[in-house]
Amino acid sequence: MELGFEGHRIWLFRASIRAADFAKLYPSFTMTEDLTEDLAGENSPLNSISDNENQDDDTFRNILTSCETGSARPAKENYEKLEKLGEGSYGVVYKARGKDSGELVAIKKIKCDCAEEGISASTLREISMLNQLRHECVVLLKHAGFHHNHMLLIFEYIEQDLAQYLRAITKYIPAKQVKRLMFQLVSGIEHCHKHRVLHRDLKPANLLIGPNDVLKIADFGLGITHGIPVQHLSDPNEVVTLYYRAPELLLGTKKYTGAIDMWSVGCIFAEVHTANLLFDGDMEWEQLKEIFETLGTPTEEKWPGVTNLPFYHPAFPRWKKKAFSQIIEKKCGGNELCWDFLDKCLTYYPLQRLTAAEALEHPFFDAVRDESRFKWNKRRKISTRPRKRQKIVE
Repeated sequence: MELGFEGHRIWLFRASIRAADFAKLYPSFTMTEDLTEDLAGENSPLNSISDNENQDDDTFRNILTSCETGSARPAKENYEKLEKLGEGSYGVVYKARGKDSGELVAIKKIKCDCAEEGISASTLREISMLNQLRHECVVLLKHAGFHHNHMLLIFEYIEQDLAQYLRAITKYIPAKQVKRLMFQLVSGIEHCHKHRVLHRDLKPANLLIGPNDVLKIADFGLGITHGIPVQHLSDPNEVVTLYYRAPELLLGTKKYTGAIDMWSVGCIFAEVHTANLLFDGDMEWEQLKEIFETLGTPTEEKWPGVTNLPFYHPAFPRWKKKAFSQIIEKKCGGNELCWDFLDKCLTYYPLQRLTAAEALEHPFFDAVRDESRFKWNKRRKISTRPRKRQKIVE
């Protein structure tokens, strides 16, 4: 399998690559202190991150080369493990502090047999995507490399995610704060799509919230770059958390665009206003039912080609569309611009759904677009050319 990475091309056999070969093939990721020869041996000068939470030694080193474009090889840093932030099928995330710099970081530890089976293609893709997606609204990957039988990704540390924030609030978020948060989300997604990256798992838990209403998109584990071929595209119902999954995926499409991310943006938009899930089905068919009951049952007139999708059935009940004022009430910050933005994000036909670039220019954001904090947005070149048909990923 061929994989594009930092302008280089490498061949991956069995969708994996040896750690030593990784360092040889990527000069910008050259390992330090001959780690290509002794990545997991007893003589390694580096302390490990142990899976044993009772281990006394909670110090480990940054043995990794910098991912920052054009940067010189960084000095090694000792990190003190402070606490576990989360754990999942991907591995474990720790909060740590640099013993010399005092800088807080988040370290994602991914277990892999670097000597035998190699690094998974999905991990390589995540590193590749984060390395090219340098943007104020995308979490910064500071370093990436190996430590014993683990892949370590060292990120900037941000205190909480949007899901935690929404659980903690006791009143509706002020309208201007909603605009700032959503503007940053759309800006980050526009940057991803401009670089041909689909996130494919947008949800509040993957959006980090910092002081002064800062928002950064994180967790590109399910992301895909159009230019990186994979053996097969993930099953439509294996990408995007169910509550934020677009109807074309639920109906079994084999082709999709960045519109799947914009559907998730619409769901998050409603949730930020109401602090409740917009669609909360427990299974795929229940999620479809929730969507149809709210937005009306799709027809060929509204969504050309919907009747040809694998899981579409002509016996679907014919629900009528609810008013968006019932979804986001005025007491939650609902108004005409808010409802129009939501309507455009939740358009059934993917090729007519609002794009991220179009969303940035929506009047809903007029009150915050020119704030000094968003000066990076002024560097964007707004195209006046007619909108082209979106590239479809198969």
